[in-house]
Amino acid sequence: MAELECLNNCTDSDQPQQSASAVLFPIVMILIAAVGITGNSLVLHIIFRHRDMRTVTNSFVASLALTDIAILVICVIPTATLHVTNTWELGDFLCRAASYTQATQQDIGHIS
Repeated sequence: MAELECLNNCTDSDQPQQSASAVLFPIVMILIAAVGITGNSLVLHIIFRHRDMRTVTNSFVASLALTDIAILVICVIPTATLHVTNTWELGDFLCRAASYTQATQQDIGHIS
């Protein structure tokens, strides 16, 4: 089932998108990724730089920040690239990794 979704998402599109959302969607996604990566990197930097910030609670926050960066890099940036080029240029492994990560994130979100 996941292989079919991956193949459907990763094949060339016959029809180019011409709407305004085709232009705005990737721009908004890249802005979200840039802000998310920057903010979460700052959180990690502060927690690991200052010894008094290394508490159990901040370890959990650091874990969330690291996971958030991974989601942004593995899912958001490739999805924005897909919307710009209308083809998947990032290889089969990243296609499967992005599909798996998105599905897993949705499942975990529903559980928690």
